[in-house]
Amino acid sequence: GSDAVPANATDKATMGQAKAMRAYGYFYLSQLYAKEYGDGSAKILPIYTTASSDSLNRPKRTASAVWDLMIKDLNDAITLLGSFTRTSKDQVDKNVAKGLLAYVLAARGTPADWTQVATLTQDIMTA
Repeated sequence: GSDAVPANATDKATMGQAKAMRAYGYFYLSQLYAKEYGDGSAKILPIYTTASSDSLNRPKRTASAVWDLMIKDLNDAITLLGSFTRTSKDQVDKNVAKGLLAYVLAARGTPADWTQVATLTQDIMTA
């Protein structure tokens, strides 16, 4: 999982969409394999951020670590997709990434999360 920012707009859009989709994948899996976020200490899923074969069969990580990855990926995606305009509904743009972030934060459900959910929802509705 490189944090290097791509140089050109096409690469930024591709990386932004990839990070949003990885976060969406982890969110979907978290909803299947975890009863709830709870206190974040339950071990729910392994985390894979590279495609190397030496990283197979990783141990389960805590809900906190999984949520941290999802939130980071979605915040990165929102930044990377800042000037991207999608040409079809199967592409992720910054507002789709904001919507996914709102889902992730709502599922965790802290008071600070709910404040951010309200802000993200307002941003999307007025975009």
